[in-house]
Amino acid sequence: TPVLTTDNSDMTVSSYTNQDGVYTKVGDLVTIAISLQIGSFTSVGTGSLSITGLPFTPSTDGNFIFYGGSTFATNAGWTNKPDSMGVFGDANKLRLVKNNATMTATDLGGGSIWLRGALTYKTA
Repeated sequence: TPVLTTDNSDMTVSSYTNQDGVYTKVGDLVTIAISLQIGSFTSVGTGSLSITGLPFTPSTDGNFIFYGGSTFATNAGWTNKPDSMGVFGDANKLRLVKNNATMTATDLGGGSIWLRGALTYKTA
């Protein structure tokens, strides 16, 4: 189950309207699709934004970096909307990316947000 969080683990989501994730694994490649709709936050938190709950740990061979082919973000809760997702081989999570830079909690305005995306990555 995908969960929006920060590296500092200080984000508190009050309510998810939609929290879905599906995956397909073929060999060492995993394709995931997520849909997160957050109604409100108790605390937006600090640090880099990430999505935890990946079905398999990403590979760290050669510091592979995988960016999502599709990311869609809407609603007024974004100060800056992500343009892709990435697995950076540092942990079992996705990073939200805007203009090739990892997004932080300051990119959230704190209102309702919706994030959908798909990504294929190599497993460890």
